[in-house]
Amino acid sequence: MESIGGRDVKRILTMEDILGGDVPAYLTVNQVAGIFQQSASTIRRGCEAKKYERAFKLGDDWRIPSRFLEKQIREAEERGEFAA
Repeated sequence: MESIGGRDVKRILTMEDILGGDVPAYLTVNQVAGIFQQSASTIRRGCEAKKYERAFKLGDDWRIPSRFLEKQIREAEERGEFAA
């Protein structure tokens, strides 16, 4: 197991997973934080600011549709923030 934000996870998702369509329909804040190498609080603020299209709150946390992350990844690559 690996850890994201101090939490054990079975598998860390990557940008390649998103671009290849090998992901669940909705991702948690911690999964998205791991993909973008940002803190969970940054991703939560993005959800609150409607940065992630069709993200919704489920209980105390957010769920982000994986199909809408491809655009975010492509834009980050163009800015040189990371390479897939």
